[in-house]
Amino acid sequence: MFSKQLGIKRALVASALAAAVAMGASAVNANIVTYGAQNPNGSGMNAFATFTVGTNGIGVTLTNTTPSTGSDAQEIYGVEFTVVDNNGNPITINTAPTYGVSGTEVSLEQPGGKNTNWLINTATAPNKTISQPSDLSKEWRSLLGSDTGQLTLEVATSKPNDLVIAPPPSPNNYGSAGGLNSAYQHNPQLLSGVTFTLNVPGLSGLDTVQDVTILYGTGPSSTSTTFFPNGVPTPEPATMGMLAVGGLGLLFGRRKRA
Repeated sequence: MFSKQLGIKRALVASALAAAVAMGASAVNANIVTYGAQNPNGSGMNAFATFTVGTNGIGVTLTNTTPSTGSDAQEIYGVEFTVVDNNGNPITINTAPTYGVSGTEVSLEQPGGKNTNWLINTATAPNKTISQPSDLSKEWRSLLGSDTGQLTLEVATSKPNDLVIAPPPSPNNYGSAGGLNSAYQHNPQLLSGVTFTLNVPGLSGLDTVQDVTILYGTGPSSTSTTFFPNGVPTPEPATMGMLAVGGLGLLFGRRKRA
């Protein structure tokens, strides 16, 4: 499990660098920051957003490191944030950005029938590579907020598919958690690590983001975040052992969308 988490962290670094290249910025002149919400002992949902702010664009990598998804309340449907300059002043953005996207779409299935394990990348529902917005089964959108510099990136449907789900704790296998019956209703899902590249003219590698809020479940539910200076945290091996035997608790309240 520890090696898997390390692999996730390396993949995030690669995604951030790829986002910088896509925006025409090198790793040297791109500002990479991570905000997230991490629950004690891994219970509830662990969600992170890594921002790569470069020349004329922002890469947003959404990461779900929940140890074992138990319901759709532990999936990400968007993120809100404010773009600021190196002095912390919000930057005026006049038009909602267009975006590119790269990642993997998956579908939860029970090939063995009711009460058997939930799997992804099956013969009847293989993983789908996403390389452009038209590949998404459900559209995402970027919106301007009411305050200067505010942006929202979210699934553009009232009952969303393409929520961001955590990787299975075992390769392709989420186990038989009954709560996944609710997540199944939102197939397909975007696998953790999906990266959106927002086109925002006039930015530089000195700009950054703050006031990040992660949107989760089927909404409208959200949680404020804290800054993680070293990126998405990697659990210690002993902690991962506790997660393996610990039950999942949903610490976040939520309200279903109509």
